[in-house]
Amino acid sequence: MLVRLETRSPAPAPVERTIEPAPAAPGHAILHPVDVRHEPPPQPMPCTASATDPAEPVVLRFARRQIILADEQRLSLLRLATQARACANAKVQIRSFTDSQGGSAANERISTLRAWLVAEFLAANGIASAAMDVAAFGAKNLLTTNDSNDGRNTNRRVEIHWTLQ
Repeated sequence: MLVRLETRSPAPAPVERTIEPAPAAPGHAILHPVDVRHEPPPQPMPCTASATDPAEPVVLRFARRQIILADEQRLSLLRLATQARACANAKVQIRSFTDSQGGSAANERISTLRAWLVAEFLAANGIASAAMDVAAFGAKNLLTTNDSNDGRNTNRRVEIHWTLQ
């Protein structure tokens, strides 16, 4: 690998040296330098939302006790993040709910973990934490009865709304 060292002495002639990688220890791999080419940042998408016409909310459904994002949920969140990043004044509300199975402390904990899972995913994809409002409600605000599997599946959800402020 060739490295150019610039000196700050009165004689500003560059110095070139060849640096050889150290041999790998037994059982260890040698990491080779990678040629990293920086692409220009993609052009931002135009903001297509308006304050009077908010974007459609994203609703994620979870299996009982599930606290991971499925691939299709990640794709939905990536689309939302792309749209919201295009609007400088976008605010994202994350609301998490569970069914009423189990104790209230366990439901509140699961609800909180799901809400922060979504918030961390959005933050990792360019949504500023200051633009997010995260709340977990546990088994409160049920959409339907919990008397059936379908009802419980409907109630286990994270709703993500984004608006312009």
